[in-house]
Amino acid sequence: MSKKMAPVSGKRYLSDADTPESGTTSIITQNSKNERRKMKPKTFVFYVKEAPLSKKDICSSQDMYERMKDLVKADQESFWVIGFNHRNREIYNECLFIGGINQCFVDPKILFKRLLVVGASSFIIIHNHPSGKNKPSGNDIDLTKEIKAGSKILRLILFDHIIISDDGYYSFADHGLIN
Repeated sequence: MSKKMAPVSGKRYLSDADTPESGTTSIITQNSKNERRKMKPKTFVFYVKEAPLSKKDICSSQDMYERMKDLVKADQESFWVIGFNHRNREIYNECLFIGGINQCFVDPKILFKRLLVVGASSFIIIHNHPSGKNKPSGNDIDLTKEIKAGSKILRLILFDHIIISDDGYYSFADHGLIN
């Protein structure tokens, strides 16, 4: 079987790989003694485990800030999500939304869809403030509450929401706003 996998929204499926050589595919055929017509064979779909993106563990908001501090150079807001597996190893890192000078529209449905597709167990959200101030706005606080509520329903753990700016960073977890 070819080792090439087909990417699907960041997730790879063995069933989407190149067609294997004859005789190497496991196919389940559903035939009933009472049925005269032959049913189409069904193939199992297996998911490929995602390898950790980084060998360095993220143990604090300071670690994440050091890793993402280049966001201070951006002239417009961007919203990132970092997903972790059940062993807290990073398996997903993507800029999901890009906004204007002082705001960025975030759709939680897209955020959760991405996390579920890659099989994340926990996550951190990060965005920048091009204005240079790292204090959260009312919209930042409301968004964090909304994402936290959604993560509880989906049994995902929101570790932190970090705002990065010229003034350094602000961690919602460090300030007791993620419970």
